[in-house]
Amino acid sequence: MDGGVAGAGMEEPFANDPHNTGHLNWDPDAMAPIVSNAIANGWKVATHAVGDRSVRVLLDVYERALSENPGTPHATLVIEHAFLANAEQRARAARMGVAITVQHSLLYTNSADVLASWGEDRASKVMPVRSWLRNGAQVAAGTDSASPFDPMLNVGGFATRETKDAGIQGPEEAIDVETALELYTHAGAKLFGEATRLGALEPGMRVRVPQQRAIDGLPFLLATEPGLDIAAYAREDVTAFDLATRVAR
Repeated sequence: MDGGVAGAGMEEPFANDPHNTGHLNWDPDAMAPIVSNAIANGWKVATHAVGDRSVRVLLDVYERALSENPGTPHATLVIEHAFLANAEQRARAARMGVAITVQHSLLYTNSADVLASWGEDRASKVMPVRSWLRNGAQVAAGTDSASPFDPMLNVGGFATRETKDAGIQGPEEAIDVETALELYTHAGAKLFGEATRLGALEPGMRVRVPQQRAIDGLPFLLATEPGLDIAAYAREDVTAFDLATRVAR
């Protein structure tokens, strides 16, 4: 629906450019029938929207599409990022059954640009993950195209709100590590309709064991078995039940 930091569709002007409110890449009247046709044919639709104006307009588009397709399953429509979704927009998205994807790597990597372009107040409100969860929205996490790609660094980022160049932004939106792991694993599988076979350490589920360095960042796992050496399993594709059996030993 909009661009990145420099092209986000904003309700208020940029902090470093008082004549600029970003842009929308779609005419909502043109987009609405496309979204409606897609979901009528069983497709999920996920749309990039960063700025608060973009989120507002996208929700208008989604609402029109849903009104033409009653009974559309929850989380058929997705907003990617929703950096500056305000309280009203979060409540509206949750009410509509619109899912949200979040990526701490984007805030981590682009923090200096966010701070310079949007100002301190908006920078502190970027990606309100804790608020999304409180609003009852379906949320899943990932990395998007920005490094670091290491999932454990991003999980840690959700818990600390630490950024590369702008310190801690929006600490009130931090979530605990266990919740961050849930968003990064089972929540993603649920969003893609794969929750019965992926994303959880349960019997019969498929799992790709992370590298040893990532496993070292799982204190709750190591607390149960401090001497556990699972580096040997790092490149194996095993069932979660098999892994759990090995951990139990």
